Amino acid sequence: MAIDYDDEEFRPAFSQQVAEFSDRGSADAIAGILEGENVHAKVKPTGNLAGVPACYRVLDDPRQLHRARWILQDPDLTDRELAFLATGQLDEEPE
Repeated sequence: MAIDYDDEEFRPAFSQQVAEFSDRGSADAIAGILEGENVHAKVKPTGNLAGVPACYRVLDDPRQLHRARWILQDPDLTDRELAFLATGQLDEEPE
């Protein structure tokens, strides 16, 4: 799971949005992929609808933004693989 750093301490380093998701699991999965490639990422909940975050943004250090975008353009990740990264459970493959 991505580290949820303190905003004040890391604000200058984590200022570029790489991706945005409606659920925390997907954002954590993408941040985990980036962390696995030595690109530091942070998940930040934003917006607020009745006390619940409206979306989750994956933020990156601007110096690593190009690398993060290059890593995430890999078209080989399927929905099934993203679900595994988010939950740690592998669903049965559809026939």
